[in-house]
Amino acid sequence: MRPFHFSLQRVLDVKRIVEEQRRLAVSHAQAEVAVCAKHLQQTQAARQSAVADAAAHGETVDPAIRAMAWNQRTVLYDRTLSLQAELAERQRSLDQARGVLMNAMKERRALELVAEKRRAAHELAMARLEQKILDDLAGTRAARVQPQPGGPKRG
Repeated sequence: MRPFHFSLQRVLDVKRIVEEQRRLAVSHAQAEVAVCAKHLQQTQAARQSAVADAAAHGETVDPAIRAMAWNQRTVLYDRTLSLQAELAERQRSLDQARGVLMNAMKERRALELVAEKRRAAHELAMARLEQKILDDLAGTRAARVQPQPGGPKRG
């Protein structure tokens, strides 16, 4: 009996490699989102701290220092807006990478199902062939054992 050979095995192997690459792309995108979110959180905390410092000191601070603090808060605000936009873009990129990964997983799974169906069909065909051979052998053996008309009888 010949062993099962899936003709699309190379394609299945490539699908697995592509899926792994997509999985790595998703985890890279997740890491980028996490880093960007951390930077955004740090910038927002620095901005809130600057606003709290300004409120705490009020009018007792030199106007030049207040102007510098205002500029710092403006820069932090602009940086916050920039990081929010960057985070949104990275999140969209992550969502897209996840979609591509899902498609790669579906393609691989579909090919695995084809392989499994073909393997099951092969096993069934091999079982039928084996049964046919056994039936033929049993028939041949039965033909040998049957007494010939007019021949010696066994008793």
